[in-house]
Amino acid sequence: MATSQEQAKFNVGAGTQQQELNMVNQQTPFGALNYSQTGTNPDGTPKFSATQSYSQPVQQGIDSLLGKINSGPGDVTGQQMDLYNKYYQPLINQSQQQLDAKLNNQGITPGSTAYNNAQNLQSRNVGDQQTNWLLNSAGLGMQEQAQPYNLLSSLRQGTQPGFGSTPTASVQPPNYTGAVEQNYQQQVASANALNQGLFGAGGTILGGFARGFGGRA
Repeated sequence: MATSQEQAKFNVGAGTQQQELNMVNQQTPFGALNYSQTGTNPDGTPKFSATQSYSQPVQQGIDSLLGKINSGPGDVTGQQMDLYNKYYQPLINQSQQQLDAKLNNQGITPGSTAYNNAQNLQSRNVGDQQTNWLLNSAGLGMQEQAQPYNLLSSLRQGTQPGFGSTPTASVQPPNYTGAVEQNYQQQVASANALNQGLFGAGGTILGGFARGFGGRA
């Protein structure tokens, strides 16, 4: 039992040493892999943990995209209308001025049926143009909303740390059980040799004593 317990200690020690030798920290342009002892197990052996982290530029990019995602989706329709007003409103204003000048040159005064019909038609044309813009640009708005998600996915896939393989160390525990057994066998052999010397060839000594006692008799 004592021999088995001692051998178990050697085995655990060798396993722990082998684990420590094989836990090699790694640094890449995109991230790092670090090992650290975080405590001990119930049997007293050390407990380790592995931590992977992105490099600072990569982490900053991820944090920026996550900030946009966590802020929630924006007003897609509002963004579409902002673009519409930016690019189309000058044209609408110019078209309205041209219509007003045309009606004035034709002697069509505000409040008349012809004037109201012309203005209503102008308003309907502008409304139809806005509707078509919203319908046609809805896909662009959704793409803009999805852009942070797509960029985040691409960033994570394209900047994997790519840790390499490290040399593997192998530590063999000493054969304590075998050493004890060998020592025991040597002791047995020495004892046998001693016994043979006493009761074998050395038996003549005992025989001499016996004969000596017999001669005296």
